[in-house]
This record gives sequence, C-alpha cells and structure tokens, in this order.
Amino acid sequence: MSSYYDNETVCRCCGSPLPASEQLRVHALGQYAIRKNWRAHLTKTELRILQALRTATVPLDARRPAELVYFDDPQGGPENYSSVKCTMSKLRKKLAPLGVRIERYCLVQD
Repeated sequence: MSSYYDNETVCRCCGSPLPASEQLRVHALGQYAIRKNWRAHLTKTELRILQALRTATVPLDARRPAELVYFDDPQGGPENYSSVKCTMSKLRKKLAPLGVRIERYCLVQD
C-alpha cells in the first residue's frame, strides 16, 4: 500500500513535475518545513519568509521579505535589512538538505 507522500515530486493527477513551492510542506504551528522525509526547524522570522516565498508567483524583490517580517512592528523594523539578509542565509542552509534552494528570492528544487 502506497502512502500519499510516496512521490511528492510529481502531480498525483497528471504526473507532471511539481514546483518546489508545492513539494515543500510547511507546518506553521510546529515551525518546520518538510520534504522527502527531511525536516528543517525554523525560527518565526524564517517561517514568515518561507511562507512568502511559497506563495509568490514571481521572484520577490529584496525588500519584500523584510516588509513581511516586520509588518507587525510598530516602528517598521530596522533601517537596514542586514538581519533579514542574515536570516535568508540561514534559511538557505536549512533548506539545502531538503533539496530546495532560494535563488533571487524564489524557491527552486534540486
């Protein structure tokens, strides 16, 4: 008996390859991402950025992840966004074992 997630790289209906954003499952309450039985635990900031990348239909510009991270900050967040760039770097490292890369603020599968 096969599991629903046995082959999560292709569409169950037509068999065509799925984009990386659809292969990667994100559990918001548990703050982790999972793909092909690999799990990456995420911080709250990483989770917000990843959710934005998953729902984006085109690559985001560099400011958009920062806007999403600090949307609820009454002061609008820091003036320079080096902390978001650092978080993106950490997120890239966490997603690498899952076979997902972030290129130009867009999810890409390996």
